[in-house]
Amino acid sequence: MLSSYILFSIGQKDIKKLLAYCSVENIGIIMIGMGLGVAGVSFDYPRIALFGFAGALLHVLNHALFKGLLFLGAGAIIRETGTGEIDKLGGLLKKMPLTGTLFLLGSLAISGLPLFNGFISELFIYAGAIIGAVSSEGAILPMVSALAILSLALTGGLAAAGFTKLFGTVFLGRGRTESLTEILPVPGMMKTGMIFLIPLIVLIGMASFLVLSFLERPILLLTGEAILPAFLQLKDITSTLSLILGFILGAMIICFFIYRLKVRGKAVVQSETWGCGISGGDASVQYTGSSFTAPITERFGSLLAARKELHADEKIFPQKSWHLKTRVEDWFLSGVFIKIIQVLDKGLALLRWFQCGKAGIYVLYIALTVLILIIWKFLI
Repeated sequence: MLSSYILFSIGQKDIKKLLAYCSVENIGIIMIGMGLGVAGVSFDYPRIALFGFAGALLHVLNHALFKGLLFLGAGAIIRETGTGEIDKLGGLLKKMPLTGTLFLLGSLAISGLPLFNGFISELFIYAGAIIGAVSSEGAILPMVSALAILSLALTGGLAAAGFTKLFGTVFLGRGRTESLTEILPVPGMMKTGMIFLIPLIVLIGMASFLVLSFLERPILLLTGEAILPAFLQLKDITSTLSLILGFILGAMIICFFIYRLKVRGKAVVQSETWGCGISGGDASVQYTGSSFTAPITERFGSLLAARKELHADEKIFPQKSWHLKTRVEDWFLSGVFIKIIQVLDKGLALLRWFQCGKAGIYVLYIALTVLILIIWKFLI
């Protein structure tokens, strides 16, 4: 179920819909952590309980940070381009460099990659699940923990694919519509809101032991005082992890500066990255978001209820280009939820006469209600 929502998010064509489905997937990650915490308490495994609850609580905070950044970035994109349809965008990194860079950092964080906050909370949940999988407490705990690991791994891979599609289609390549030629800079206050979240995302990712102090009291309330020694041990582990991540970051910065020194002063040769024998190609030859994720949506086509719309000119010398559109529908939303709402709407429509819009009638309703309550009180 958890992986199905990230699959639905991959198939979305609207930025905000993709982010919304991904929110459901992240809530699933939080619930996996909470489930591991409860299992650890039930089976008397303090370390499983600690890693589960710590990962879940920290992911609540992390999700608020990186998803807030991504939604703010989506708002900036829609404001400046007038559309949130992914396959109509492209090449925005040149026109909106700061927004694109911040959106990339948010995408890395939500994909659970190192140096960012999403990595830490998911690592805690992984650690709790691995401890549970190798435990000898019957068959239930190892089986549930193994399922948690598989679910997290599949979800993480699909999330990375989905945000690669999103960032690559929206910010890289060339603009796919003429309306993208004139884009105004993003207002300063919109940039400030996004910039404000970046230090918190990086701080939690690089120095998570500082944040653990805020989680100590909630975790102890959920698990009891017996877990305190393991919690202090976790602080030491995260301190060591921060040193390792700091070393990795420092090595990356050194490599970057060495690269910059090597290419300094050298002429940069520009050429077509992909000609494929076609001269004068336009933006339509680029990968779209749909084509990028087509292997995934086709693999899980039955689950996603994916549909294809092909408009083709099959003449030897075609006059029109081929157009292929794929559509992923949320079968539960359209086939179950909306139908329930429609039935309820028809049933409640019978009571619309009750709300006539006249203030005098509403006062009469109040007076009758008070009178009925008084009579009821005297009868009792």
